[in-house]
Amino acid sequence: MLPWRRLLGLCGWTFVCGIPQLACHAREAESPPYKIVQIIQDTTLDGPLDQFSERLGGLLGIEEANVLGGFFGQSFELVTEFVQNHNEASTVMNRHIEDTRTIAFIANADTPTTEILSELAQQSSTLLFNCSNPSDHLRNDRCERILFHVTPSESMYVHALGRWLVEAKKHKSWYIVYSSDAVQSRCRKTLHAYLEDIEGISIQSARISLEGNTLKKQLDTIVKSKPDIVFLCLNDEELERLLNEHSQADLKLPLAGAFLPPDALWKNGGRQLEEGIWPVAWNHKLFRYSARDLNSRFKKKFERPMDSLAWANWAAVKMIAEAVIRSGSTDAKVLIDYLEGEQSFDGHKGTALSFRHWNHQLRQPVYLMRAGDNSSDDAWNYFDVLTPMPYPVQSATQELLDTLGVSEEDCSCQFEGTL
Repeated sequence: MLPWRRLLGLCGWTFVCGIPQLACHAREAESPPYKIVQIIQDTTLDGPLDQFSERLGGLLGIEEANVLGGFFGQSFELVTEFVQNHNEASTVMNRHIEDTRTIAFIANADTPTTEILSELAQQSSTLLFNCSNPSDHLRNDRCERILFHVTPSESMYVHALGRWLVEAKKHKSWYIVYSSDAVQSRCRKTLHAYLEDIEGISIQSARISLEGNTLKKQLDTIVKSKPDIVFLCLNDEELERLLNEHSQADLKLPLAGAFLPPDALWKNGGRQLEEGIWPVAWNHKLFRYSARDLNSRFKKKFERPMDSLAWANWAAVKMIAEAVIRSGSTDAKVLIDYLEGEQSFDGHKGTALSFRHWNHQLRQPVYLMRAGDNSSDDAWNYFDVLTPMPYPVQSATQELLDTLGVSEEDCSCQFEGTL
């Protein structure tokens, strides 16, 4: 809520057709703008940089943050830096740390780079918001007091999808396909731990190999077992290979996966995914709880739909600005206390969003989607939203939202150091 007495001080009565109306005007900024630095890592930096979803989401966020800040004589500036590796990222961060106007960083980076950035942020007492990396590792053993996670975690996606497949689809026979990748091994363990406590569930699992004809043989073995659902815990390359093989062989296995690589939306118009169900943080077809308004604003400004990366960066910028305005401070300790408190944010998801105090993960619903109208040539329109999780979202209390992801009891995060 806005401090109405202060806001009304910026307003005055005008008359339109003889009818009195209240008109409010933003104050001029009393000081140079506070700086929010957005770091986007991409190993190739292919394509026009100004069209990266992360950048566009941040631009919409800063525009809306300045509308709110204008009522309080405050303004914000977004600086976007593109990097290819952790060395470039740390150099960029160190340069901006020296600027006293810098109040926060937003990271869109892989796990090693995010770890380095969080260490630098902790040392410099500067907030860091993770907007793209779902790693549970960053929320457990490698957590930092200064680090907040806007994007959902691996375990949140696994729990959301697993619960829906059990409760709504009544799937009993599960086949988990995973790889030796550390992230995907965690995915398998998380899903297995969730399923093993459910009566009547049978679980098979296999670690895939991409060597020679092994993958085809493994898929044939899975087909013979006739599972209700094949759950994929695979990295981007492995997932692409398996989906290609699955599509070419026309196997029609019932697939689901915890992670959807952004590029998958564009390959073959998304048709590799037509048998799968996938969790996401946001979708441009959402329309309830003012999601339609947010999607419309984004589409009107950038002439493209809003995706999960754009939503997370938009949300992070808005949260940083709101925290500064509402707490009345840019001091990192004050902002952390504010974010860890009872404050909530409107992310247009139908329920109040807040950060868990034990690992700084944002509580939020996630959405399950699957391929829809396969006659469309537009990859953006090839997916339909099945349901939010948990459901119904308007009844999602903090306790219900906390059933997605690592619980406080199971979390290994121990915030150390000052702040």
